[in-house]
Amino acid sequence: MLPASPAILRIVDVNCNRVREGLRVLEDFARLVRDDASLSALLKAFRHDFQTATSALQARAIAARDTAGDVGTGITTETETQRTSLSAVATAAGKRVGEALRTIEEYSKLLPDHYLTPHENRTAPAVNPHAAPPVPPPPGEVRRGRADAASQRTADPIPPSPEEAKGRPALGLQQSVESPITEWLAGTQRPPALPPGGDSAPHGPRLASSGGGGTAGALTTSDPQKSGTGLPVHSDEASDRPHLASPGGGGTGKTPSGGVAAVIEQLRYRFYDIEKAVLLTVAPGGERMAGVRLHVLITASLCRRSWLAVAEAAIDGGAGVLQLREKDLDGAELLIRAKQLVALCRRKGVIAILNDRPDIALLAGADGVHVGQSDLPIDAVRKLVGMDLLVGVSTHSIEQAQAALASGADYIGVGPIFPSTTKPQADLPGLAYAKQAAALPLPTVGISGVTAANAPAAAASGLTGVAVSSAVCSADDPAAAAAAIVAAFSDLGL
Repeated sequence: MLPASPAILRIVDVNCNRVREGLRVLEDFARLVRDDASLSALLKAFRHDFQTATSALQARAIAARDTAGDVGTGITTETETQRTSLSAVATAAGKRVGEALRTIEEYSKLLPDHYLTPHENRTAPAVNPHAAPPVPPPPGEVRRGRADAASQRTADPIPPSPEEAKGRPALGLQQSVESPITEWLAGTQRPPALPPGGDSAPHGPRLASSGGGGTAGALTTSDPQKSGTGLPVHSDEASDRPHLASPGGGGTGKTPSGGVAAVIEQLRYRFYDIEKAVLLTVAPGGERMAGVRLHVLITASLCRRSWLAVAEAAIDGGAGVLQLREKDLDGAELLIRAKQLVALCRRKGVIAILNDRPDIALLAGADGVHVGQSDLPIDAVRKLVGMDLLVGVSTHSIEQAQAALASGADYIGVGPIFPSTTKPQADLPGLAYAKQAAALPLPTVGISGVTAANAPAAAASGLTGVAVSSAVCSADDPAAAAAAIVAAFSDLGL
């Protein structure tokens, strides 16, 4: 163990600041931009748990802060001072938190134990304003946990604060936050020594699924008898290394070995899942779709001329998205057509989407894929296409729309808003549903039965755009038909 140094404490201090600041940015994004109460609550709970876990450490580290002498304050890059979108702000904040947590975890392993262990007295004594000031300890007296004054001076270069001299922490805990971390910091659990091997253990903390009835932040291990979850364990989880359960998951509520470094490790893995949830709601494709007023679904059998000629005419008329929808083509022929459509869209600068087939979308180099309620779920599509491709999903109720938003859809189809001859449906949610969906924080595209005649009503509902098929594909003049629909939005100043 190295002696504590101001350099290590400065590193911890800087990165604690980064974590707190980044979490605030994310919490404000979830609360005020996405209007997501559950995600806001997750971030708030995480922020409180982080503060709880590091309060004693921060109290010491702040004494080493030297902003004026920090050579990094004058070093900036162009990307640091610019953000291109709200999603870019949230993405950058998430990366900052994750990186800072890892840095704290690594450097806290070098600090003496008493820097990582909370003070034993958690409650400040009542203050008598008429009492005489406290008498300082006699020279040579050492603080808790030290054998002699010499070792204290060697390992603890930062003098105790007045609060520490009174036997209480300089930075109090969030007493309202209940978790295994607060149990440990309150003294009901003590961290055992770091096990042999340290980071060489094969498996890191793992987030357990919610619903197990445990405490937020509880621990589980690969042994169901030790974890208390009663769940089966996979063979690749044979390590007894502790895992972190998500809110609602079962667990023992014990602190892992390794002191604060192990607690920070748990928090880091927990944050990775929170970061994923945030990033799924800020997929940059959504912003790309937000300015599109007309999607045209291309089906050759509906076209009065070559499907490719109709597609080009639709773009000339103002379509911002072309979606290839061919239910009956075999894979080889569909791939050929998809590549042709993608080439056209690249040349014209519009978005190319494949209906139902994420595999063809990837092979053809399309911009995205659109699925229905009975097709692959969004999370399965994301495993295939990642975050680089747009993913849209058709919805027919506000519950389906909210589920699509939570799953990370870039945009949603909303409807049927009008009766359709192309795809008849018995249930017609109509414009009432369109108005509900339009309030959600993602692009909403009215589907089914849209024509130039009823497009103004669709636009007035608040939808960001509409999708059509026969209204353009079967028109004598596809370009003019597309332009007439786009005009319905232009007339509203959209």
